[in-house]
Amino acid sequence: MSEGVELQVTNLDPGIDQRDVRELVTALFTEYVTLSGVNIYRQEGGGLGAIVKVGNLQEAQLAISQLHKRKVGTKRISISHLPMDVVDLPRKEVVALLQSVPGGKIQLFKFRQMFEERFRGSISVADLHRMKEVVTLTEDLTGTGRMVQL
Repeated sequence: MSEGVELQVTNLDPGIDQRDVRELVTALFTEYVTLSGVNIYRQEGGGLGAIVKVGNLQEAQLAISQLHKRKVGTKRISISHLPMDVVDLPRKEVVALLQSVPGGKIQLFKFRQMFEERFRGSISVADLHRMKEVVTLTEDLTGTGRMVQL
């Protein structure tokens, strides 16, 4: 895995267009640190989130100290560390849970509820996005909401 620290940015203003979010997040962070990546994703409630990769722990701490709870649009953004190593992600548990449901596909909210009940811990949508090689998150066109599948 390449060096760097990933930060999760949430509570982004839903009034900001999705295309503009990447530019906005990039501009905010480059005021203080050098970025090596910005990934925008849709959260469970429909809002947008971002995973921002900075060079090292010191830059991550600087970005958090300067930008956490900063007002952007009508909301105060929230910035937190993501696990430093993707090995920390519960891939085996996610696969086991999805293999136990018909077709390996289930509504996102039900999946997170089942995960919590079975493993006594929570899993974030951002963590699921970081497991692209294991799961896919999709919008179900029949109106049943967001889906998680193997």
